Amino acid sequence: MDALLAGCAPELLEPPVNVVRISLHPHGPAGRIGNLGEWGGHLLRQVSRRAERTHDPRHRELAAEVAGHLAGCARERGTVRSGGPVITLEIEGADGPLRFFSTSATLSTATDTALEGLHLETFLPADESTRSRFGGR
Repeated sequence: MDALLAGCAPELLEPPVNVVRISLHPHGPAGRIGNLGEWGGHLLRQVSRRAERTHDPRHRELAAEVAGHLAGCARERGTVRSGGPVITLEIEGADGPLRFFSTSATLSTATDTALEGLHLETFLPADESTRSRFGGR
């Protein structure tokens, strides 16, 4: 996590922490994300879907905030676009670029309320350079 959060404004890391907010905030790692349009579109889609499904005002507010951050991104770095079921995060680290591929899943079940809406995002190294920096083989 240190490699991903390097350079974030300290106030973004104070509770309650929101990973989507941190990722796309101008004072977070957004400036180091090489494919910010694609990655940001992926996160905005997730937040927007959750806002539609739950009707929770906090999710609607977060979706609006994220859309605002991405509007600035689009002016500076190109179009926000949709990705597929597997997406790559390309971020500049202290020792060079890091590339991860990510898949996400949301559990929706009426039989176990503790798991209802649980969202899982998995990051795995997308290249040998990234894998070796995190001790993988």
